[in-house]
Amino acid sequence: MSDGYLDIVIRLLDKHRALTQSQLVDQTGIPLSTLSRFLNGLKGSEYVRIINSFKPFIYSLGPAGARRLGVSPPRYDSSVRALQHVCHRNQALFSLQKTTESGVKLIAKTKLYQFGLNPATTVECGVLIGKELQLLIVDDGGMTRSRIKSAWEREHKPHKSFDAVRLRNSGRKVILRWCDACPKMVIFTRDVEAVKKYCSRYSLSADVHYLSTLWEMGE
Repeated sequence: MSDGYLDIVIRLLDKHRALTQSQLVDQTGIPLSTLSRFLNGLKGSEYVRIINSFKPFIYSLGPAGARRLGVSPPRYDSSVRALQHVCHRNQALFSLQKTTESGVKLIAKTKLYQFGLNPATTVECGVLIGKELQLLIVDDGGMTRSRIKSAWEREHKPHKSFDAVRLRNSGRKVILRWCDACPKMVIFTRDVEAVKKYCSRYSLSADVHYLSTLWEMGE
């Protein structure tokens, strides 16, 4: 086992939570055949958790990997469907990073909590594109069109860690809706034209992109 490869892989899994082998190849630059042999060698090591009940397999950080990095072990109660969605969110994020010169960064939920925002699920998350905050919505199957408008306009119930007094004392405003926090959405979906028509109908400002799904997701 190469310690160099191990550290690269587990740091990426800690950062992105769940990745497929092709995503790991894309992010590490390690040749597919080399990475495949390396990941096979990790079976049973607990450095990496492998969900191999279907293809492509999903890789996430294992308890030994967390100990090696000195980070808290991840929760292992996430459903397979939730982890598939995380992989699709990462697919969308990587696509944006390749096509956006100003840079793209996923904003941690804990950062959003400070302002009053509290995204309900991984379907919606905040991304920094250049210096501009935008709402990223990833529709990989099963999401109704109305969810887009709801995500954009609904008022959030702040996280228990939110301190409104401290925020106001710092001269910043409480923000409880995405539409008050950012100028537009970025949406990844398998049905680009239908989503564009929906956004146009309700005057929702959004950049809509095609999502190349890794699995056939249920409607």
